[in-house]
Parts: sequence; C-alpha cells; structure tokens
Amino acid sequence: MTDRNMSNFKEFVSVSEMAALCDLSRQRFHELIGIVFPYPVYLLSNRRPIYDRKLQEVCLGVRSTGRSINGEPVLFYRRRSQQPKSKQRKDTKLQNGNHADLVKSLGALGLTPLDDRQVSQALREVFPQGTAEVAPGEVIRQVFLKLKCERDV
Repeated sequence: MTDRNMSNFKEFVSVSEMAALCDLSRQRFHELIGIVFPYPVYLLSNRRPIYDRKLQEVCLGVRSTGRSINGEPVLFYRRRSQQPKSKQRKDTKLQNGNHADLVKSLGALGLTPLDDRQVSQALREVFPQGTAEVAPGEVIRQVFLKLKCERDV
C-alpha cells in the first residue's frame, strides 16, 4: 500500500474495528479469522486481541483482492442495507381474497350469516385502494359499519 494509505491506519485497532474496516459484521469476521484473515496479536498486559498496522494492511488486502491469507480465492457478498425491511401486516390475507378471519370477526360482533362475497363487496366499497395501509381493527370496524347499515335499511 502507498504511504498515503498507511497514514490512514491507526497504530492498533480492535477486532470489532477491523471487522468494520473490512465491511463485515463482527460475527462473520470472527468466523473468517484463521481461514481468510490473519489471527490478531494479543497485548501481553491484558490479552486483548488487536490488529497492528501490518495486519490491518493484510486484512484490507484480503478484502480488496479476494485472496485469503493462504492464497485461496474468497468471495464476499455485499453487506445488507442497515434499514430494516418493513414487516408485512397481518391483514395481507384480506388482499388475497381470503376473508375467513374477517368473516369470523364480524360474526363475533353479531353479523351473521355472512359469506365471503358480501365481505369482498363491502371491502371494495369501503377501501377502494386496498387495506395494506389500514390497521386490521379499522378494517373490521369500517366493514362492520357498512354491512350493519345495509342490513338496517
């Protein structure tokens, strides 16, 4: 590495910092120590594992070239994005045409007999854009009010 790159290194880094420099999780980095990356050196005073400048250079060289310390090729996958994916709501069943849970909930509120067709029609009328962004309780409430009004007329 060039002198310019060497000046960017700290004198010593912890294993966690080395994993971050290699753009790997700590767990994955620990799995690869001794196989792909070199073992850290240990401070005699407290037995803490560290990477000195030379080992930092080796680790970053392994990461950039794709060659492990024993010369074998190694593939690194891209790290996942830090943003967690939003969880799908339980009401996705309603969008798939399966309204059994909704029919059961409406029946518990006193709307019987109901069939899937009636619930589908009420859902389309009350929620023309779908129910993806609506809480399940609100779906039940709105459909209940719609069907209750139709029965009272």
